[in-house]
Amino acid sequence: MNGLAMLGIWTAVSAAIAIVAGWGPLQAWLEAHEKLAAWVQAIGSIAAILGAAWIAYWQASASKRDFIARRIELEKEKARSIKSLLRRAKLIVDNADRAIGVDEGARRLAAEQVRFVQAALRGLPIFEIPSAELVFQLQRVDRDLFYVLAVLDRTAEREALGRRMKPGRLMTRINKRSAEAVATCDAIIGR
Repeated sequence: MNGLAMLGIWTAVSAAIAIVAGWGPLQAWLEAHEKLAAWVQAIGSIAAILGAAWIAYWQASASKRDFIARRIELEKEKARSIKSLLRRAKLIVDNADRAIGVDEGARRLAAEQVRFVQAALRGLPIFEIPSAELVFQLQRVDRDLFYVLAVLDRTAEREALGRRMKPGRLMTRINKRSAEAVATCDAIIGR
């Protein structure tokens, strides 16, 4: 039971006693006890101090709860953004995979898109990423994007030698990594 409820109960009990007993006898009793006013004042002062302390505690607790709620919401928003970026990376790698068998222009465009997503991933402030596990997974996705770029660069050389690369090779690697990172983002969003 909190302090405000206790104060209300004591006030109600005092008022009930005053009404039931009658004001006259209560007034006579109060006048007969000269030091009662000092005791009432002392008890009231202590109650005021305790009430002020409780209000300060309540305000600090509410402020802490609000701060934690804002921080969690911010982490969720960051995870949503990272998840969107990972989906974009997966789509771009899929496009790059299809571009391998097309022509040089398609490969250059795919490589440019991969570099764009890789730069976005590398631009994320590492200490603002919601979890250490997600940082590790993003580093793995970045490494795989680097691999995709290397494959795209070597594809022209391989084709000049008559060796064609099979589509689908790039996707198998990045699918697993990005799926793990997306699952971590979903876990953060679901908190």
